[in-house]
Amino acid sequence: MTSVRDKFVSMKELKTPVRITIADGRKIDAVAMGTVGLKLMDGTSVTLSDVLYIPEVEGSLISVAKLAEKDVVAQFSKDKCVLWRCYRHGGQALWKPLQVEDSGGRGVSCGDDIS
Repeated sequence: MTSVRDKFVSMKELKTPVRITIADGRKIDAVAMGTVGLKLMDGTSVTLSDVLYIPEVEGSLISVAKLAEKDVVAQFSKDKCVLWRCYRHGGQALWKPLQVEDSGGRGVSCGDDIS
């Protein structure tokens, strides 16, 4: 879910808003749904579908389950989050880092050219 309309590649208004309960207990409405393209720091991109547009929410929340549908794994530790993608090469599984977020939410490029 996101409040950033510019992130959507395509969007469709919902006939009936979807009511979401947020962390503080308030209920807010998702008014549209669409496809969002995430460009990672290494230049690759991941497309997420069925993303809710909620103007009242601050920023964005990414579903780890949606990332998993795209063969992206999120690894969390106390001070960072690393996104990984698995590639098959010669019968072997290779894991390459896509993006690292430090505890301040700043992206750090991993330096690998992943296509």
